[in-house]
Amino acid sequence: MTKRIEQRYCIKFCQKLADSQSQTIRKIQQVFGEDARGITQIKEWFNRFKDGRTSAESEQRCGRPQTARSAANDKRVMADGEIW
Repeated sequence: MTKRIEQRYCIKFCQKLADSQSQTIRKIQQVFGEDARGITQIKEWFNRFKDGRTSAESEQRCGRPQTARSAANDKRVMADGEIW
């Protein structure tokens, strides 16, 4: 689990305990120190959970893929036998 997802679960936990945004921010900063997400990010996720969001995972977005690696591309490279 990435630190980003881990922190989102902590934010969700604090929100479920009825902590305020400022209490949640302080707790996240205390626990994660320099690795803590920014205040704006904490507030955004706090509000998402408050509004009923249940998942801490990022939603799939359209646009450029995170990676160009795929089974089809792997086959093309292996079939070519030549890598620049």
